[in-house]
Amino acid sequence: MGATPAVAVTMVAGARTAVRPVDGELAGWNPVVLAGVVGREVLDRAGLDAGVLDEVVVGCCDPVGAAGPTWPGRSCWPPGGRSRSAVQ
Repeated sequence: MGATPAVAVTMVAGARTAVRPVDGELAGWNPVVLAGVVGREVLDRAGLDAGVLDEVVVGCCDPVGAAGPTWPGRSCWPPGGRSRSAVQ
């Protein structure tokens, strides 16, 4: 079996929402909308257009409330400017 070619990986930026109680100030926000806002901010900070990205990784460290067991990471990125197929 031949060698696997190296793949260049670049982390452009990371961002997160504020940590608040489940019933706190962010409780009324839809998690998809909130994650989209964070994604848009990452792109803005990096000065990038979403079209130049090959892949986006979205995570949720504590999926509670509306996020629940089906955290909508794949749904949040279109508001951030990228297709669902690029989100993991």
